[in-house]
Amino acid sequence: SCVDRSEVEKILITASGGAFRGLSRTELSNVTPETALSHPTWKMGAKITIDSATMMNKGFEVIEAKWLFDFPLEKTEILLHDESHVHSLLLLKDGSYLADVSAPDMRGPIEYALLEGKQPFRPVCVRKLSELAPYHFHKFDPKRYPAPQIAINAYKEGGTAPAVLNGANEEAVHSFLNCRIPFLDIEVMVRSALSSIPNQLHPSLRQIQAADSYARMFVKKKIERRGL
Repeated sequence: SCVDRSEVEKILITASGGAFRGLSRTELSNVTPETALSHPTWKMGAKITIDSATMMNKGFEVIEAKWLFDFPLEKTEILLHDESHVHSLLLLKDGSYLADVSAPDMRGPIEYALLEGKQPFRPVCVRKLSELAPYHFHKFDPKRYPAPQIAINAYKEGGTAPAVLNGANEEAVHSFLNCRIPFLDIEVMVRSALSSIPNQLHPSLRQIQAADSYARMFVKKKIERRGL
């Protein structure tokens, strides 16, 4: 609302990298739900905290940006930011940036959403900029974090694929939290559901709901067959 969209070159969505941002893919094999829930900067619910560790949440956020702002996917990027103080940025065509900066406190975004985009009467958490600094940014590595691309590919497929993505991911995260699958198998289960469940193009609401439910059952049965 504060800038002409024709001036925007790129949207950058920041990500902390989650509880395991300092670990390699190999080291992720034996991580536990307890350590996964120890987020370095945010206090959130269990499911979204695990999505932060896989960075599946950033895949969803890229999709949301497309739907909310009708902005090209190829002009939306993920940027790693250690402190979680800069929540998103707009790169303008003149090379300058506009940033959304605040302390990492979920009450702010929730209140903003409940008020339908209007600024709240009372600030949730105010801190001086000097207290939020310094800022550290890093390039996003899709090989280290493949989940966002899985989500984006599902969006590109269209039809019921995004519903399958959501249902499979939720069931896989639930299974990890209950120690039924290892952390890296969250992605394995989601990929398997997307490749195995037929995609229905131009679905009705009922078909979308059915695809979500079927994906959950698919993951649950796949885990049961493995005896986990």
